[in-house]
Amino acid sequence: MNNKPLVSIIMPAYNAEKYIAEAIESIISQTYTNWELLIGDDKSRDATAKIINRYLKDNRIRFFEFIERSNSPFELRNYLINKANGGFIAFQDADDWSHPERIEKQLKTFLADDTLGITGCNFFVVNQKRKCIHQSDIVLSKKKVCELIKTKSIFKGPTVMIKKKLFDKIGGFRMLSREFAYQDYDLCMRAIEFSNGYILPEPLYYYRIHANSISHEIKIKRHISYKIVQFLHTQRMKNGTDGIDNSKLNQELDDYIKNEMQPYMDDKSKLFREYAGGHLSQNMTKMALMYAFMAINKEPLNIINWRTFFYIVRQTITK
Repeated sequence: MNNKPLVSIIMPAYNAEKYIAEAIESIISQTYTNWELLIGDDKSRDATAKIINRYLKDNRIRFFEFIERSNSPFELRNYLINKANGGFIAFQDADDWSHPERIEKQLKTFLADDTLGITGCNFFVVNQKRKCIHQSDIVLSKKKVCELIKTKSIFKGPTVMIKKKLFDKIGGFRMLSREFAYQDYDLCMRAIEFSNGYILPEPLYYYRIHANSISHEIKIKRHISYKIVQFLHTQRMKNGTDGIDNSKLNQELDDYIKNEMQPYMDDKSKLFREYAGGHLSQNMTKMALMYAFMAINKEPLNIINWRTFFYIVRQTITK
């Protein structure tokens, strides 16, 4: 009989034929072996399902094919977690991969500290050719994690491991609508309200940036979603509930969203300019230049866009 805790690893997939084999193999290669991998194919139109089926000879892998597309990958994650048997839930995106020691080291951190309910780890950002273009460097104590998460999304979603009891207690992932993002930030924020959290200083996850992920993220509602998560936290601290779970607070939430969106409606280039600044702060200068050029394309007569572009060019040259 295996006395080691079972870890359930959740992998939603959609049109992931280029990368999913690498994602699955990174789990099979884990040094910690008492895991189950639950893969949900969200009605892919490519060979994703065919590739997944090649790995089903490993009885630790469970495959769920969906006849209709889910409302979001987070809805799919909730479904898979409801089917999970493990006391710990970990995440793995179908276009990324994990370091072989990731599960072992995250679980070891849990077992050494009963107060922890959620952990993450540092990560590499890689391009389509597997070249590292950024490495996160988050070094925080448990106390600092609890403080900083109120103002910043410090957990990279797919690096998270969470206790199943805590996940169930806080109600899993929640969705405003498919247009919004940061559902993983919302999950982590609510988890920290009931437990301690920690981010392992070692980079144990490889997060891949590619054309599909870039085009998908450039939306105003997605961009301001982190602010909405923080506003919901403020509502809960004040009222014990928030605008998602309480209709009486929903109008207050709607008014906040409209107010936050207005500056981006007034200046169509603001969104791209902020993406450029964000990527520059992470030393991702090529992507920063791309977004700065997009800002110019939106508002070519706005002098701030040109200043942003040339500033990033200078930073690129000096590096």
